[in-house]
Amino acid sequence: MLTVALVCLAVFVVWFVIEPRSVWPGFLLTFGLVALAAWLVQMLDVASRIPVLGLPVSLALAALGLVLLVSPVIVGVFLLANCWLMWRREGPSSATMLSGLVGAGTLAYVGSFVVASALGREEMAAILAGLGLPLLAVAVGFVAFVVYSNFYAWWFGRHGGRVDAVVVLGGALRGAKVSPLLGRRIERGLQVARREWDAGREVPLVMSGGQGADEVVAEAVAMAEYAIELGAPSERIWLEDRSTTTRENLELTAQLLRDKGIDGPIAVATNDYHAFRAATMMRRAGVPGYAVGYLTARYYWPAATIREYLAVLRDHRVFVACVLAMLLVPIAARVLGLY
Repeated sequence: MLTVALVCLAVFVVWFVIEPRSVWPGFLLTFGLVALAAWLVQMLDVASRIPVLGLPVSLALAALGLVLLVSPVIVGVFLLANCWLMWRREGPSSATMLSGLVGAGTLAYVGSFVVASALGREEMAAILAGLGLPLLAVAVGFVAFVVYSNFYAWWFGRHGGRVDAVVVLGGALRGAKVSPLLGRRIERGLQVARREWDAGREVPLVMSGGQGADEVVAEAVAMAEYAIELGAPSERIWLEDRSTTTRENLELTAQLLRDKGIDGPIAVATNDYHAFRAATMMRRAGVPGYAVGYLTARYYWPAATIREYLAVLRDHRVFVACVLAMLLVPIAARVLGLY
């Protein structure tokens, strides 16, 4: 296990240096950490045979096994509680309900399997167990996404290199003013820009966001006003006011910068939970650089992270569909009576 862990982590480091804006380093990092944890458990198992350490180590291993066994229930209850908290603070919305739906679905699956097994419904239990394979794959992918997206945001938030421009991604307005969420994006972008300005580089701070159907001004205009209120020099603020999606944010901003003679790396400022996916979109759009994010309120993080993960699955839908289709073959054969 230690060899597997070291190989995965070594390949991860190489891949991260070459191209960190990909989902695959996340799997390598996660598998490496899991293999390392498995090796540590093996070492604890060996230590449990030592008379002095036997009882406490055995109890620790038993507690760990119990937590892993009931972890789906723990996750389901946590997500339902998070849904309730978001409902109280944010009101009803699709984003509010997302964590609750995932939590309820998790508990429903576990409960159905337990009931089917307890009632001796072997066929139903077998079908539910077969469904566990694709569900496990989705869960493993989610763990890898959480681990790597947080590592990515942490690393580039502290070790991001010099850039030729800083771009703030737009978001919903409140009237003609930025929302608190969008305001924090601007503050994060201004923080990165000031680091460049303090080093003597007069890089532009680009506000990227068009005018939505329900907005009275373009997002970029309101964002620029907010940045100026925070002390940003107006002559260093550029506007990209036509985009309506993150992809358009990046593509139209890249075109704007190229028209101004800037084709070097950029820093994209957004939310921490959105930073990694924004980075993957930068890679697909051929935009060099990295993304950084500001810390999101803890209660908002679970639902936002689930939403971002679903978006990543959508971005890689062909690969995801092929994997899930292969994992569903056993259950399809069972339903069709082929075995």
